[in-house]
Amino acid sequence: MRFWPSLLAVLAVVLLAGGSLAACGGEGPGPEDTVRGAVKAMGDRDGEKMASYFVEDMRAELEEGMEFFFAMIDEIKISNIETRLVSESGDSAVVEMEFDFEITAFDETETEHMEDTAELVKVDGKWLIHDETFFE
Repeated sequence: MRFWPSLLAVLAVVLLAGGSLAACGGEGPGPEDTVRGAVKAMGDRDGEKMASYFVEDMRAELEEGMEFFFAMIDEIKISNIETRLVSESGDSAVVEMEFDFEITAFDETETEHMEDTAELVKVDGKWLIHDETFFE
C-alpha cells in the first residue's frame, strides 16, 4: 500500500492549517530570510521553531500539526532553497520560493519539488509570513 498520497496530503493540511510563516528574529532580517528560516526549520523537524516563523494567531495550530506530521515520518531533507523578493511596500511583502524535499517513512522515500509564494507582513519590526494559501 502506498502511503505517499496520504502523507503528502497530511503535510498539505498541516501547512494550510497554520496558513502562514512568520519571522521571530529581531530588526534586520528581511522577508526572504523569514521564508528560508521557516523552510529550514521544517527540514530540521523542529515544529516549535517552524511555528515561531508564523503570525501569532496561527502558531499553536501549526506547531501541533507539524509535530503530528514529524511523528509520522522517519526523515525529511530540504535542499536547493531559493527565494525571490517579488514586492515590498511598507509593512507588506511577497516572496516566491522553491525547494526540493525528500521524505522517508515506512521504508519508502519520496522526492518532490515545491514552488509557492508567501505573503508577509511586518509586525513590531519583524517580517511574518501571513498567507492563508501557503503550500496549497
